[in-house]
Amino acid sequence: MGKLTVPLRLLDGFRGTLQTDGYAGYNRVCRENGLTRIGCWDHARRKFVEASQAAPAKKKGTKVSKADVAIGKIRKLYAIEKRIEALPPEEKTRQRQQLAQPVLNDLKAWLEKNRTRVPKDSLTYKAMQYTL
Repeated sequence: MGKLTVPLRLLDGFRGTLQTDGYAGYNRVCRENGLTRIGCWDHARRKFVEASQAAPAKKKGTKVSKADVAIGKIRKLYAIEKRIEALPPEEKTRQRQQLAQPVLNDLKAWLEKNRTRVPKDSLTYKAMQYTL
């Protein structure tokens, strides 16, 4: 039994949403079991941070990079989580739907608009694709 089949065995019978990293072994189990796969905001954010750090040093007065714009948008989600961390689960869900949904919609629209404006082999493009 290969390494990529381990998720199939471990998640046999599981239904619902699976939050994962980028490990390819989850592709098959999600496809075969009809699972919704979601990523992790820490991983998405980290990819943009890596893209930002790899960019040439910015000179005063230059435009903010697309990676930095994305980090700023993701930072808004983190701020919402900080603000609601002490709330009961049901209230967190309500607050997330009210406060985070508009931020997520804005981020998605921005990513879809801007991913064609960066080179496909760039770290920023890869971060955008991962996030989408």
